[in-house]
Amino acid sequence: MVNYFSSFLRYAMKTVVIFICIFTILIPFYFIIETKKIIFPILTLFLLILTTYIYIKDRFNIKTTIFNLFERNITFYILVLAFALRLMWVLLVPSKPESDFALMYNTAASVAQGHYQSFHGTAYFARFAHDTITVLYFSLFYNFSNSPLLLIKILNIFFQTFAVYAMYLLINELYKDKKVSRYAAFFMAIFPPYIMYCSQVVSENMAVHFYLLSVYYFFKSLHREKNYLYPLLAGLFLSVGNLFRMVGIVFIIAYLMYTLLYKGFKDLVRTCIPLVIAFLLPLLFISNMLFHNNITDTQLWNSKEPYHTSILKGTNIKSLGRWNEEDAALPDKYNYDTELVKNEATKIIKERLTTTPIYILIPFYIGKLVFQWGLGDFGAYDWTVPNADLTFVSSFFNSNKASVIIICNFILLIFLWKIVKKTSKKENINSFDYFFIILFAGYVLLYLITEMQARYAFIISWIFIPISLSCNLKRKSLQ
Repeated sequence: MVNYFSSFLRYAMKTVVIFICIFTILIPFYFIIETKKIIFPILTLFLLILTTYIYIKDRFNIKTTIFNLFERNITFYILVLAFALRLMWVLLVPSKPESDFALMYNTAASVAQGHYQSFHGTAYFARFAHDTITVLYFSLFYNFSNSPLLLIKILNIFFQTFAVYAMYLLINELYKDKKVSRYAAFFMAIFPPYIMYCSQVVSENMAVHFYLLSVYYFFKSLHREKNYLYPLLAGLFLSVGNLFRMVGIVFIIAYLMYTLLYKGFKDLVRTCIPLVIAFLLPLLFISNMLFHNNITDTQLWNSKEPYHTSILKGTNIKSLGRWNEEDAALPDKYNYDTELVKNEATKIIKERLTTTPIYILIPFYIGKLVFQWGLGDFGAYDWTVPNADLTFVSSFFNSNKASVIIICNFILLIFLWKIVKKTSKKENINSFDYFFIILFAGYVLLYLITEMQARYAFIISWIFIPISLSCNLKRKSLQ
């Protein structure tokens, strides 16, 4: 049974990634046509291909030199590189808060003065209560400055640099190989979205490292039977990450499925029960504390705008499942009555799915899939560059979107191609790889069902690194 399920996961992963690969290769040409700039993007692509060729063929002993470099203890220097890249981006591309994040940042100023109307009634953060903790977090910075944007970004840099170290810890726990761990940390250090989003006040900046730490302690708990602290830490870190970006339930499902299928019932009880308890308690405590102190008038997990509206937007074929005015207007149309909105949204969803021909639905969902996962910046360019204050660097990037996307997609394509190679043979797969494939599948399904936005996959886009590892690297299998 487990073998059949593993084979299904492997083939499904390979199929999905091939679709994403095709899109990742083709989409830069759309941006080249859109921007009507050809020479610089083509030159960028040529240099990337040339560099890759030189590395693969080991011209000038570059491959050998890099291989030997990662044999040394360079973890500290990788962290310095990660910090430097993020700091440079924040200073040279000074992005301004935009859209929902501008609202969160600006609302935090009034919250810092003790005004909590934004969390009550039909106000935005009562309708989307999952953003409450991020607003409260931003409000803390107004105690130090009337304009704390740079302070928040500096913390983003530290968080995302720590995420690099968390990746190192996780991979070292899995492979027991510091060299492989350094490769993983290096890939995380240079992965564009984790650099670019540092200059925007997205909630994922505060959540990513907590999610990584949760996975790290989850595997530590599986590898050390008599230590009961690790599953509690895994649940606690997951809970904190979930408070900032409330998609932690997918991790819980992945933990349960992987442990039951690949480790057995004993480990399920020993690891997952304390993990789930440690996940739920902080959420329940903080949510009820905010509620009983009249800071909010609903629970953090119970937004007044039902999740059905996100699914509704996700079924809108005309907008490719993205945000659209037609579906976004539904709550206002029904005066924010939760039950009426829920019933009407459900009715429209059923109508769309039952009356749309299958030959339209299939391309629609394939389109959602590749647009969600196939952009190497995961939407970071549009969130950080066009709205940035003008500097020489931001102006240059603003004029060369196609080239930026080519670089981002090229890095993503390296991960994707390694995953295709890895999933082509059963022998390449470690037992722990199936956890990451299950987790990835969970997020694929989540974003196929709900509203699609390139940024949404950013919270979990680091997953391509552990899945792609071990191709052409020394590895130790822990099966």
